[in-house]
Amino acid sequence: MVVSDPLDCPSEMHLRMRGTITSGEEVSSVHPVQLVDLHIPSEPFDMGVDGVFTPSTQFRVNVKHDRPRDLLWEYVTEDLMEEIPLLREVRK
Repeated sequence: MVVSDPLDCPSEMHLRMRGTITSGEEVSSVHPVQLVDLHIPSEPFDMGVDGVFTPSTQFRVNVKHDRPRDLLWEYVTEDLMEEIPLLREVRK
């Protein structure tokens, strides 16, 4: 897949409609300068992706990450709840 305009990266919905990605897969579109070939440490609350799309190519990510099933409350600080009041409501 080649996209001539860097801002014209296909949307996730478009990719799902074409069958490029399937239900349950998480993908992200990025600018080519954001691609790196190295291990990046992750935290338990980080969401891994199954595929990465740039305007000119697509990559499958072969590293599987466990995805959190719920909010990881041990990482939610009082300051964060002040910044995002909805967190306090959800916690009730």
